[in-house]
Formats: sequence, C-alpha cells, structure tokens
Amino acid sequence: MPFLVISGDDDVSVQEYEELGYQIIIYAPTPVITAVAGLERAYTSLRETGLTGIREANITKWMAKVEELIDLPAYYRIEAETTEQER
Repeated sequence: MPFLVISGDDDVSVQEYEELGYQIIIYAPTPVITAVAGLERAYTSLRETGLTGIREANITKWMAKVEELIDLPAYYRIEAETTEQER
C-alpha cells in the first residue's frame, strides 16, 4: 500500500517527503488557497491603484485555459441544439 501524506504548505518539500518514504502527496487546500490569494491581489490592486494588475496577454491565456477546462465548445453545442433558433 502506498505511503500517503496530505500537505498544504511548504514546510516540507517534495524531495523531503520522498526521502521520508511517501509515494503520494495530496495538496488538498492548495487550489483554493492560491485562488483566494489571487483574488485578494487583484482586488487589493484595484482598490489601491484602480487597476487589477492583470495584463491583457494573461487574460487571454487564462480565459483560454478556463474555456478548455470547462469544455466551453461542448456547452455551445448543447445550447445550439436545445434552444430555439430565430426565424
């Protein structure tokens, strides 16, 4: 049975976990923590400077990633197949 650890911070590195014999490391809180940190940075910047601090190239890149992750084309296909068309 694999040796598993749940981690959420950088107190122990991946290499250190490997040396301790762990084969699986789960970073369960990491996605939520990084999302909240990003939101906080953007809104703090907006409040302090009037700008989000997000460059246009990054918006394009990350929106494309979001659309890929949620399979946006599939939603568009479903919408086209299930909504009334204008005549």
